[in-house]
Amino acid sequence: ENIEFSKGYEKLYNESGREILPQGDKVIEKLSDLKVISRCGSGLGNVDCNAAEKNGIKVFNTPDAPVLAVAEFTVGLIIGLIRKVNQMDADIRKGKWEKLMGNLLCGKKVGIIGFGYWGPNLARNFAASDLYDLVWIADISEKARGQAKKFYPHVKTAADYGEILRDIEVELVAIATPTKTHHKIAKDGLLSGKHVFVEKPLVSSSLEAEDLVATAKKAGKVLAVDHPFIYSSSVRRLKHAIDSGDIGDVFFIDSQRLNLGLVQSDVNVFWDLAVHDLYITDY
Repeated sequence: ENIEFSKGYEKLYNESGREILPQGDKVIEKLSDLKVISRCGSGLGNVDCNAAEKNGIKVFNTPDAPVLAVAEFTVGLIIGLIRKVNQMDADIRKGKWEKLMGNLLCGKKVGIIGFGYWGPNLARNFAASDLYDLVWIADISEKARGQAKKFYPHVKTAADYGEILRDIEVELVAIATPTKTHHKIAKDGLLSGKHVFVEKPLVSSSLEAEDLVATAKKAGKVLAVDHPFIYSSSVRRLKHAIDSGDIGDVFFIDSQRLNLGLVQSDVNVFWDLAVHDLYITDY
């Protein structure tokens, strides 16, 4: 098939990733007119370069050619997912018609509940991101609200976090309050139609966690907990080494926490720190 297709051509050009001349010498020696093979893409794995060189055929590729196409495709997939296009398409094919609410890619309005120990870190990162618009900070402490206003004068502040939940423009609330308050505040947020991000530990019991997960699923909202180390390059490199089989089967994991951080009154060291090692291991 390749021989018949390629007869009489001086150049072969490929952009689809299909294999070019897979049989090497057997094909190339029969293509006396062929002078150039051009691969539109980053790799040459589908070209028998040795056979081409032996028969005096030049082989070229254009590694930067698909960059924009791939980038546009990726952005398209992201937008399709956040607008729930794939889910709506699947529902329509099954004869269903549910009005699903999509999400915005950037400019999401965010409210932070709790501006004590960790809230300022969340505020700093949300404020620095082009994907989010920090519009609210709530804390029962007047001093904390004053600090928030000092660093973020454009942000509205409140003692009652309910003011954030009643703001229909807020899509995401980030919770950095004492652990014993997480369940109620997070559930209130989900029932108010907000996506919810909670500092670890998520809640004080597995029953509360299961309740929040069920509430989030029913509401069709994202419930996320701050497990930051799964995004660190060192942890991801270890995962790659394990998944690839480079280091064989893992039978034992040792982890040490050398910095206690802030002593919490409502959670112990297991809930507050060992959770890092547990989610890293699970990941």
